[in-house]
Amino acid sequence: MRREVRYAGVVEYEGTRYCGWQLQPNGVSVQQKLEEALEALYGSPVRVTGSGRTDAGVHARGQVFHFDPPRPHPPEEVLGALNARLPDDIAVQRVIRVSGDFHARYHAVRKEYTYLVLAGGPRPALLRNFCRHVPWELDDAAMREAAAVMQGEHDFRPFTTEAAARENCRRNMELVAVEREGRLVRFRFRASGFLYNLVRALSWSLVEAGRGRTDAAAVARVLETGRRDSSCGVAPAKGLTLEWVEYEDYPELRRTGP
Repeated sequence: MRREVRYAGVVEYEGTRYCGWQLQPNGVSVQQKLEEALEALYGSPVRVTGSGRTDAGVHARGQVFHFDPPRPHPPEEVLGALNARLPDDIAVQRVIRVSGDFHARYHAVRKEYTYLVLAGGPRPALLRNFCRHVPWELDDAAMREAAAVMQGEHDFRPFTTEAAARENCRRNMELVAVEREGRLVRFRFRASGFLYNLVRALSWSLVEAGRGRTDAAAVARVLETGRRDSSCGVAPAKGLTLEWVEYEDYPELRRTGP
């Protein structure tokens, strides 16, 4: 339904304290905090729609949402008013006015996630909520070979926990990259759409490749046969971050920079 006034926003959050993005009856979500801030601003309930859900413990630098305010305000005033009412671990980075039929979820054309792993050495303190620490040294070449197999269009059924509920699990993974800075390994995943726990499952397999418990050929067999093997698993949520969401008509909603 087209609305007279609709705003879109880009929000950054640390997911550690939240049950995820989506409203839940048994926990506090990021969506709930945004809606509480909007209600405090406008004096009446305002529903927020996000580009997609993130699970408990997952973070975002560039989650996109839209909402229909009861009355218009300049976007920069909405931005300041929201951040004044939000907790320190949630911060809106941008608010713009969009067309009345814009939809944060259905109009998204591309997303990028990253997954951070701290390899070897002692466990971290400052990064403890933002990465998976593994005690092993990881082989970058082996992980990049496995990543190359994951890239492209595949049936990712063995790498999602919602396979039973979906007829079609084919996705085109435009980018699967492995980057390293010292002990910190970053996996990057870019696609037009993802499956539930897909990035965390692929990240688990990349680590397994890096420690020598699987390889590119075994990952290819899992994708070809649709059968999971002993190296399959799901990496912890805390290493995962939604980096940005892209829209054809609103390039300014794609988060860039620090």
